Amino acid sequence: MAVVGAKEVETNTLSIRTRASGELGVIPVDEVVDKMKDAMPAVVTEPSRSAGCANAKFENF
Repeated sequence: MAVVGAKEVETNTLSIRTRASGELGVIPVDEVVDKMKDAMPAVVTEPSRSAGCANAKFENF
């Protein structure tokens, strides 16, 4: 889950939480986007497989 408040907007960051790891802290938006792309390569390269994005693992977060 990404939390965006006034502080995150000012600093171009997201406060990230996962079910598995809990609070991960504040991470720059660009870094979050890169990690999401890395976690879901099939979705990025094969849009027809987008149903798999719900099961993507974010182990690198």
